[in-house]
Amino acid sequence: MAGVTHGAYSPTRIRQKARAHRRRILRNLGLAARDLDGMAREYLRLYAVGAAQLDLRHEGAEDATGNAKDYWVAYNATRRALERLEKRLGVLGLDKGRERAQGVETLIATGGELRESRNGD
Repeated sequence: MAGVTHGAYSPTRIRQKARAHRRRILRNLGLAARDLDGMAREYLRLYAVGAAQLDLRHEGAEDATGNAKDYWVAYNATRRALERLEKRLGVLGLDKGRERAQGVETLIATGGELRESRNGD
């Protein structure tokens, strides 16, 4: 019997969750994928994949039993990708002001609140 891939490492589950994160970010910013240049799309992809992996780790409670250092490395990489996306959108003139486009802190906090509410905490 073949081993089962944990959700945080399953390409199919990561792809599904990353798509949802990408759509959520674009919707929150009032943008379409076609509005972004190649660099902004890559930063968005990096953020979405990282956020998906973190969500899947939370769902499987892997961070409690897995390597804590790996978790925090993934968290920091995801945070940096979101910061770079925010800066790139500013360069492209797509940030639409702080009142419309949510900042890095708000997006990270919102993601944490969503995870907590899903887990019933």
